[in-house]
Amino acid sequence: MRGILLLTLFLITLLSCDKEQDGEVTKLNDLFLVTGMHVVDAYGHVMQIYGNPNDSNRESTVDNEGVIGGSNYSYAFYPNPVSDILTIQTPVEKIESLWVVKGKVSSNYRNIDFTDYFTTETLDTVDIDRNSVVKLKDINATRVLNINLSEEVEDGFYKVIFKTESSVHWFSIIKTGEDIETVEQKYFPW
Repeated sequence: MRGILLLTLFLITLLSCDKEQDGEVTKLNDLFLVTGMHVVDAYGHVMQIYGNPNDSNRESTVDNEGVIGGSNYSYAFYPNPVSDILTIQTPVEKIESLWVVKGKVSSNYRNIDFTDYFTTETLDTVDIDRNSVVKLKDINATRVLNINLSEEVEDGFYKVIFKTESSVHWFSIIKTGEDIETVEQKYFPW
C-alpha cells in the first residue's frame, strides 16, 4: 500500500513538471515559461501565432487591427520580434509598472490549456523583481508605453509583465535584430 502511495505521489510530481533540454525543471505556472508567441508587425498587426502562447489573455482573439483582446480586457504590443523599441498600448487603464524577464523556451506544451495553470494568483512579484532585466515602477502616466530594449537587453526570449490600475498582464517576445524568416528558422522551436 505504501509503495502505491509513493508511486502515485511520484507520478503527480512528474506530470506537474517538465524536464527541459538543459536539465532544468519547469512548472506549468512558471512565469518565465515561453511556450509560443504572437509575431506582430511595427503597426500592431498580428502576422502569425507560433506554438501555444501562455500569455495572460488565453481566451484571446485577434482582430483585424492586430489587437489581442480577451473577454473583458484588451491590449496591444508591437513589434514582435523587437530590435529596439517595444510599444505597449492599453485602451483605458494606465500602465503602472512593467518588468521584462528572461524567458525559458519550451515546445512541450502544445496541447495544454494554460487557463488553470497560469493566473495572476501565481505571480511571484519578488521573483519577478529580482530577475528582471528591465524594471519600470510607478509609471502611472500613460496608456501607451515605449520601452527601449536596444542596449540593456541581449538577444533572446523574454516575458513582459505589466500592471495596470486593476490587472496584471504578460506576453512573450523575442529580442533580436534579425528578420522574421531568420528568427523562425534559427530560434523558434514550435
